[in-house]
Amino acid sequence: MALPLIQLVAFTFMKFQSIGNDFIIADLHRYHKNDAESLQEKLTDPAMVRSLCARNTGVGADCLLIISRSYDNNKVDLLVYNADGSQARNCLNGVRTVAHYLNAFGSFDSDVTICIGGLNLLCTVSKVYPEEKKADVTTQVPKSKVLDHLTVTIDGKDFNGWSASVGNPHFVVLQEGDLKWIEHNGENFQKLPAFPEGVNVEFVKTINDHHYEVLVYERGCGITKGCSSGLAAVTRVLRDNGKLEINQKITLSMEGGDVVVWVDENNFIFLQATSHFVFKGSF
Repeated sequence: MALPLIQLVAFTFMKFQSIGNDFIIADLHRYHKNDAESLQEKLTDPAMVRSLCARNTGVGADCLLIISRSYDNNKVDLLVYNADGSQARNCLNGVRTVAHYLNAFGSFDSDVTICIGGLNLLCTVSKVYPEEKKADVTTQVPKSKVLDHLTVTIDGKDFNGWSASVGNPHFVVLQEGDLKWIEHNGENFQKLPAFPEGVNVEFVKTINDHHYEVLVYERGCGITKGCSSGLAAVTRVLRDNGKLEINQKITLSMEGGDVVVWVDENNFIFLQATSHFVFKGSF
């Protein structure tokens, strides 16, 4: 049973979105220590997360983002919870919106390091559009790797792809996905022995050497309009398969929008996209 929102202490939140992926941002830095601890305990209850993220009866969001109470030398810790109440290890769209939020409403300049799931992600707010309440943000992903090339079978259909990690698990298939089939069968990827922690699945359609379309089935969310950790995994797989040169910028498109990506000499992945402030609320 969903917990009533009245159980929360006085709570102010921000709603942001990036490439169609929307978030509730709770900044514990704005609260006294005892209130922050109480608020975090209540917000991280899975039933509360589901209640907040519910489209028809709550605020409505793909994820709840909780910023740590302590800011340390332009560095913050971030907790991410999916709409189903489960905790996520990474969410690059969410990280992008938090960087925008901290620049627009916090005390941060253009650069901020966001710590999530054992990763330290440097974000740079490169351009701000005050009248449109949006900003362009570049995120640097230092750790990514292709783990294995494998074939999985679902409902008699084989998928050849690459398992990859960017702090969370991915399975990248370099072929166009069938939307209707994925809608009905995507959850079955989560039940495969090859992915004991579940997996985000990316289907990649080639438009040309500089442009790809990506369809993502995200664990805990289903088909999503935008998933930048998925796009980072796609970038890693393209690079490892010789389809992407060092510092070559390409565009990865999802239903929610475009992300420009590249890989530098240090093997770091970069993603550049826009974050939008939607509204401020409280209850």
